[in-house]
Amino acid sequence: MNLSLENLTSLRVRIGILLAIAFILFSIIAIRLWEMQVMRGAKYREKAQSQSVRTIRVPAVRGRILARDGTPLAVNRVTYEVLLHPAELRARSIRDTVDNILAAGEEAARRLGRENPLTREKVLRHLNYYPGIPLELFRELTQKEGSGLGEMLPQIRGLEIAPSPVREYPFGPLAAHLLGYAGRTDPDDADDRKRYSYYISSLTGKSGLEKAMDQDLCGSPGRKLVIVNSVGFVHEYLEAGSAVARNGLDLELTLDLKAQQTAEQLLGERCGAIVLLNAENGEILAMASSPRYDLNLFTGRIPAKEYRILATDERYPFMHRAAQGSYMPGSIIKPLTAIAALHAGVRPEETFNCEGQVPFGYTQIRCMNHAVHGEIDLYDAIKKSCNCYFVTVGLRAGIDLLSRVFASAGIGSPTGFELPERRGFLPVNSPAWRPQETAYVAFGQGKVELTPLQAAVYAAALANGGTRWRPHLIRRVLDTSGNGPPVSVRDTVPEIRGHLDATDEMLSIIKDAMHRVVWEPGGSGSRARTDKIELSGKTGTADVVAHGEKYKNTWFIGFGRDPVKGTLYAISILIERGESGGRTAAEAAGEFFNRWL
Repeated sequence: MNLSLENLTSLRVRIGILLAIAFILFSIIAIRLWEMQVMRGAKYREKAQSQSVRTIRVPAVRGRILARDGTPLAVNRVTYEVLLHPAELRARSIRDTVDNILAAGEEAARRLGRENPLTREKVLRHLNYYPGIPLELFRELTQKEGSGLGEMLPQIRGLEIAPSPVREYPFGPLAAHLLGYAGRTDPDDADDRKRYSYYISSLTGKSGLEKAMDQDLCGSPGRKLVIVNSVGFVHEYLEAGSAVARNGLDLELTLDLKAQQTAEQLLGERCGAIVLLNAENGEILAMASSPRYDLNLFTGRIPAKEYRILATDERYPFMHRAAQGSYMPGSIIKPLTAIAALHAGVRPEETFNCEGQVPFGYTQIRCMNHAVHGEIDLYDAIKKSCNCYFVTVGLRAGIDLLSRVFASAGIGSPTGFELPERRGFLPVNSPAWRPQETAYVAFGQGKVELTPLQAAVYAAALANGGTRWRPHLIRRVLDTSGNGPPVSVRDTVPEIRGHLDATDEMLSIIKDAMHRVVWEPGGSGSRARTDKIELSGKTGTADVVAHGEKYKNTWFIGFGRDPVKGTLYAISILIERGESGGRTAAEAAGEFFNRWL
């Protein structure tokens, strides 16, 4: 077809315009590609890498807690948990994303034969607060469950089975108040949530030594970088950027396993405490508190019913009676009153007449068991636990001198023990103080209190010549990360906290009298007698009125040297709602050494 010159010119113009438009379009595309690859290439590469590289937080292995012979009291156990990765189940809308997650959770639950723990509210909360961290579906899979579900992993998008550390206490309730427990922790802050694609929780101390020594036990976490494929399965591990976790240190305690077991067996279901010390360095060999609870209940999520039973138990099983129970001492205070009396000039052979009661205005202070001892000296007064004698000499000494001697024994002051403790109560003079209050304090009733731990420290000071050692549970901190034997990082050095306000002669008199308590006829502590060890001691019975109820807290403190090992032991025993110190606590002391030694 022939084209006119005019038409040909028009066609050329059109072609030129089209070419110009095409050139402009290709130029824009080229510029955009150059911008993406050159100007913003690093940014897009980083974004692409963040979608394919996961940062996994690797927890350190928590240190163990050991008895003095190396027996593990707290260890770690690896279990497995089921996780869902929300990033791999994303949809165009939040609603559809939640639906995908719920469906995946339902499918996993069905195949495990468990109930799906996910709800829409739980998933939304997780997406809001922890968007980059996997959502926990199930904990502590059995080996059979893990194997069965593992075969189905490719069929459920976003699903992962991962190792999970769990703390385990091989002896259950043994030394529960001392060891405490450790549990898992969520990410600490927003930075942690952003830093890790997968946050494997560490075990953190929640109570007891697990909490007090957490810095040594916990170690430092590491991190691992992995490349995942389009459906979230690990494709490659990256060494660059990864960091090895530093494991925690082991704690070797001063506890003698058999002594601790014996003490707890003796207490049984009774409320009370037993403390056994090495009287020459303050090592705690046994420290039992009852009632107890199984520490393994708290390593995961304790069932609400179980927790409610413990929390509402009127016997207060969570209370660490040995260190946090503050009690009137009853007659175990009398050796200290005797020291104050000696300071006041009372001679040990000097006698006072016990008529069975001491009148105070309209009231009377009666002697123990309504006894009438007649003329009685210091030795027999301690042996027979004569209240009238100690009221008389206590009044002669006065509250200021009594308070000074009590304070030197540690009453009213913390012992320095590694765990939380009560101070007890030290009576001090004041304008409102009355002589009758001095009389009651002199034989351990009224305004004076101490803990079973303080009582054991005081007994140890009587035994060793007056030195008040800091009681301690930690013997050594051990590093087991090397290939060889454990290396001690820190050894506990025995520490002196004070001295009894007593001369050597005074202590000799008191120890002689306390020996008679156990070994002479008529001694209030004769039930503590045993052929395993030659004990000296003092019984105590404190009358308690609480919530309209009257009962007795019963005591025994004592000391003696192991005839085989040569170790000087000091012991305190408190049993609530007992019959008397002589019948209940002294008998427990004798039985303890019979079983242990």
